[in-house]
Amino acid sequence: MSRGRIFSFVYCVVITVFFVALYIARHNQLTEMRIRVIALERELKIEEAKVRRLELQMASFLSPVRLEEVARRAQFSHLKQPSFNDIEECS
Repeated sequence: MSRGRIFSFVYCVVITVFFVALYIARHNQLTEMRIRVIALERELKIEEAKVRRLELQMASFLSPVRLEEVARRAQFSHLKQPSFNDIEECS
């Protein structure tokens, strides 16, 4: 083999190795992103479940039935519904 052919062969091998390494690095990066997406989706579902749970708690806390039960308790017997004359306009 001549020196020119050996140089061309080595050059092609180096370029091929470079592009294969570049491809592998990009593939690894995409795989890492896919894993992060799955983890973020899992976190999102957990947060959405927390929000739904808190909305349900708030709805039950503000339920008129519950508020009436609380109003009947002895510790809250001093509280009364304000009359129309007791309400001042906020301006």
